[in-house]
Amino acid sequence: MAQAVEVAERTGGQGKAIDVEFERPSGGEPAHYEIKVVYPDGKLVGHKVDANAGTVLLSRESSIRA
Repeated sequence: MAQAVEVAERTGGQGKAIDVEFERPSGGEPAHYEIKVVYPDGKLVGHKVDANAGTVLLSRESSIRA
C-alpha cells in the first residue's frame, strides 16, 4: 500500500494522499488501490493504482468546493 500511495502522490506533481481504499473487484479488472490526492495547486485527483504492478490505471480530477 505504501508504494501505491507514493506512486499516486508523484503522479501529476507532489501531492498528499488523503484517502486510500483497497478494491478487489470481480471480473477482469485487477486488484487495485483507489487513492485520493490533493496537490499544492488545489486539485483533487483520484488515482487507481494496480496492486500488483504498481502502475496508475486511471486518474480522475475532481473539484474541491469551499
